[in-house]
Amino acid sequence: MNRNKNLTIVSLYKNTLLSFHDEVTNMFGDDITTNLYCFEDETIYEGISGDLILIPNYKVFEKVRRYIKNVNAAVIIAKRTLSETGIKRIKNLRKGTNAILYNATLEMSLETISTIHQLDVRQINLIPAYRGMDPFPEVDLIISPNEEPESELENKDIINIGNRILDMTTYMDIIAKLDIDHHKYEGKIKRHFSNILPISYGLERILDKKDYLENQLDLFLQIVQNGIIAVNSSGKITTYNDAASQLIEDKPEEVLGHHYRDVLPNIPFEKILNHGQDAVEEILQIGQTSTVLTMNAIKVEGETTGAIATLVPFQETEKRQHRLRSQLAGKGFAAKYHFYNIIGDSPAISRSKDIAQRMADSDASVLIKGESGTGKELFAQAIHNHSSRKKYSFVAFNCAALPEQLLESELFGYVEGAFTGAKKGGKPGLFEQAHLGTIFLDEIGEMPPALQSRLLRVLQEKEVMRVGGDSVIPVDIRIIAATNRNLKSEISKGDFRKDLYFRLNVLPLEIPPLRERQEDILPLFSFFLEGYDISLSEEATDFLLNYTWEGNIRELENCANYIKNFGGDYIECKELPIYQEWLDIKNITHAVETEKQDEYDEKIYFILRVLYQEYLRKQRIGRKTIADKAFANQIFLSEQELRNYLKIMEKDKLVEIGKGRAGTTITKKGIEIISNH
Repeated sequence: MNRNKNLTIVSLYKNTLLSFHDEVTNMFGDDITTNLYCFEDETIYEGISGDLILIPNYKVFEKVRRYIKNVNAAVIIAKRTLSETGIKRIKNLRKGTNAILYNATLEMSLETISTIHQLDVRQINLIPAYRGMDPFPEVDLIISPNEEPESELENKDIINIGNRILDMTTYMDIIAKLDIDHHKYEGKIKRHFSNILPISYGLERILDKKDYLENQLDLFLQIVQNGIIAVNSSGKITTYNDAASQLIEDKPEEVLGHHYRDVLPNIPFEKILNHGQDAVEEILQIGQTSTVLTMNAIKVEGETTGAIATLVPFQETEKRQHRLRSQLAGKGFAAKYHFYNIIGDSPAISRSKDIAQRMADSDASVLIKGESGTGKELFAQAIHNHSSRKKYSFVAFNCAALPEQLLESELFGYVEGAFTGAKKGGKPGLFEQAHLGTIFLDEIGEMPPALQSRLLRVLQEKEVMRVGGDSVIPVDIRIIAATNRNLKSEISKGDFRKDLYFRLNVLPLEIPPLRERQEDILPLFSFFLEGYDISLSEEATDFLLNYTWEGNIRELENCANYIKNFGGDYIECKELPIYQEWLDIKNITHAVETEKQDEYDEKIYFILRVLYQEYLRKQRIGRKTIADKAFANQIFLSEQELRNYLKIMEKDKLVEIGKGRAGTTITKKGIEIISNH
């Protein structure tokens, strides 16, 4: 290679200039020399020399174009991206998270935000910030592309996503325009490509010139995983990428430039070149590998000028089919939820999310336990989407939805003629549909005993047999099961197999009921009301927080949907549908409670009201404070008298008295008494 390859790099700021220089030098070594110009050190005012100029963005080009000496110089506007490692650090942040994107300048901050959005990270709200900004936004999380934040930001949480780096298309431009022999750098380019998230593959401009097309397309074809072979109109091989070489086991130098009949006689290019076919697809045996061969004619103005063949091992084609299945519109074949979709930061739900995320790295069976409406399928989908099976199908099925015979044929499939009404040609079952992916079996405790035995075989042998069939079909699936029953109790009654339970319960996961995650109730309620300008009275808010939520999140969502459809802009407690249900239940026990309530005097009711107010503030209160509040309200209670009252109230389970200085708090029964007074 000649040593006169020269690249001019221009930037406004020195750190960007040096970053570009380091990247280009790391890629090409001494084979490219660089000229560096920037405004910060005023070198740009001397005039910019060079035939090929690399510039960070179009705005910079507008500022520097008058300093370019060679009016015919080629200009490359750099495209930059981020490393896969850097994006992973922010990709799983919870939806709606507010964060500062901190960079040296406002322009660089906005560019980085644009890059992050192009890389499909859109669930977080990024606020641009820059060096010297005053004041900084009041946000506790900072995301920085390797830029050291200022001292006033040091106490905030910082996620460093690393420098923005040159995208694949920029290197392809440099190689093409400097006429570099790209074969020398294929290894480095592949390693670079594997560590970044490309903005685009940069092929949109390769049709401008034939030489440019050949250089860029050849480079791109070395990166793709399919075997690619192309011939010209005379049958000579012009393209033969690494994947094809590994599959056929012939080196490029043994193939390129030769006629296909001499070196690859089993690939029927003549069907395109001589027989006039535009496309061919067939199975080809290459050594011990069954390979799917797809050939297409290359045409210019209607005339065939060559042909291109794609070679994919049949096993890989099968995997792609399963990936495509997950995109079908059919019910339950794709998982759309991730861990950031699970709303809530309470200790209970945070612990469950943390355990589930660790489970995602395993391939063992998961048994999710939780009450109805707690979001068990949401967790199952999140586990799938963070596992190595995320590119394949997620099949969800409720074991209580069908009678036993239909349940069996749905899960295991059937052969033609297996029963009256069976489809011609038979039908694959859900286990087959989930091959290479995950199957979620909800309400597993409802599965009939006979099918439990068949499920156990799937877990043990990794194979299924269709209803009416006599051959086994291998399946590679992960099973996530869920139940709201106590399966150990079902085992003792003989309704659930013990061996199946232990096969499923390899990784147990408990989902807490909503009443144990009170901090999450209002955020969840706001989420379900998203898009509606609705506010709640203080009484309605308190009621939501203290309601038992036996239907859990599903009941909370139903309540929000009712309000969206039938409520106004301001909701009083009596307008909550669950409040009326609660009143109906209370009316049943009202007569019994009334008799007891008559025994209490006004001092007890005063104490309960004080404790209830503190309960809403999530605080306990001591006897002295209660006595002071009583005195301020002209109710005279000595501390000894108050102590006696509290003992009576504790005996009636109206309050809980803490040990030592822990204070006293009202109970649910106490809240009910004061609510009805």
